[in-house]
Amino acid sequence: MPDLTTPNLATDEAALAFVAECFASTDDLYLRSGVTLGLGTRLRDDLGIDSIGRVSLFYTLLDTLGVSEDDVDGGDQSAAALETVGDVIAFARRVGPGPSR
Repeated sequence: MPDLTTPNLATDEAALAFVAECFASTDDLYLRSGVTLGLGTRLRDDLGIDSIGRVSLFYTLLDTLGVSEDDVDGGDQSAAALETVGDVIAFARRVGPGPSR
């Protein structure tokens, strides 16, 4: 499990920092260099994250947020819906603990 603190997702800036930490702590995730993260940054086209990387990111998010896969509608199939950094943030806000929002 990643060694990240409970995220502050209240602002987009804080949420982007959280996503950057998750990227850095996710195994099997290899990002293209030189890309600035923004809400519209595309995981596959801009960052080069393939389907395996998306699933790894999904599990990093769950572990970091303290959420079980069983508590997420669609389980790990939800990873396929993560197309942009904004989608990752929306997912984290939706499934994460209330006080961190």
